[in-house]
Amino acid sequence: MKLTESEFRSHCNDYDGFCTTCDAVTQWGDTEPDTRARKCEECGENTVLGVEEAAMRELIEIVEDA
Repeated sequence: MKLTESEFRSHCNDYDGFCTTCDAVTQWGDTEPDTRARKCEECGENTVLGVEEAAMRELIEIVEDA
């Protein structure tokens, strides 16, 4: 998944997560940056990471703002 720098910062500030199963960006607002196995409300799997964790694992590519 690709996010712009501003989108990534916004998701970090809002404590969102990223599901490695369905590639959904979760917007519950309570996913800690180092979360590694939270249940996804979209697909039901325990594969939600904090967006920072997902970026460190190179599952999210951060691109420059246009």
